[in-house]
Amino acid sequence: MTLVEVQNACLDILKDVHAFCKAHQIGYSLAYGTLIGACRHKGFIPWDDDLDIIIPRPDFERFCSEYKSSHGYKLYKPGDYDNFQPFARVCDNEHTLVKTNRPWTTSPTGLWIDIFPVDGLPSDETEFLSHVEKIRKIKKRADRLRTGRYLKLSDTYSFRNLVACLVKRVLYYRYDIRKLVNQHIQLLKSYDYDSADFCGQLCIMDYPEKEHNPKAYYESRIKMQFCDMEFNVINGYDEFLKHYYGNYMELPPEEKRIIPPEVTQTYYRL
Repeated sequence: MTLVEVQNACLDILKDVHAFCKAHQIGYSLAYGTLIGACRHKGFIPWDDDLDIIIPRPDFERFCSEYKSSHGYKLYKPGDYDNFQPFARVCDNEHTLVKTNRPWTTSPTGLWIDIFPVDGLPSDETEFLSHVEKIRKIKKRADRLRTGRYLKLSDTYSFRNLVACLVKRVLYYRYDIRKLVNQHIQLLKSYDYDSADFCGQLCIMDYPEKEHNPKAYYESRIKMQFCDMEFNVINGYDEFLKHYYGNYMELPPEEKRIIPPEVTQTYYRL
């Protein structure tokens, strides 16, 4: 599949999720690179191949228990036996297939969009950073286990990746991926969303220290154009993006306008 075909397929999944959330009054928002795309490009960042949304934990739990697709998409919930991530993904398994060097399930899947819960966090900065470190240790083990034990050697793509895969299989053989993911999920839920003054998303650990935001950023949403539709974005999107990325409206240098080279994914239409 071409990049444009991948983007269009992901957009179709987002539209399905949007329709469900609208019908069930679930407060989602575009997030991260997807949110930058809406602000800066009125659609995808031109070189991006995925979509991210966030949902506050109470609505996230409701989404995971109630979501039914109008187009045959499959939901992988955190805690599912075949989901090695502490967040949700909605996949198009009927029309697409993805080969990846970052396996997250034991079965083949199609294209997906990521759905992250926003959880309550401690107000105290020191307590927050301690919370981050606990999660980081578990996430690091889980990621190394995923890209060791569950990565097919034929999908390592290079001799260096092959060696790294074999080393991780030896070093992390004693760990159970599902126990690690469940530990991660329980830590995410340590602080109640409703009673917290600060919130953030600690499912992925790209820049976790920047995930300590006032809950007021997430409590209301506005509409913003993304491709041919309007989708929800948090009312505090500008503060959120500046805190995370700095001047997010400025294009990065041309050499950085790529998908991260450590992520190798190939997309096929069935």
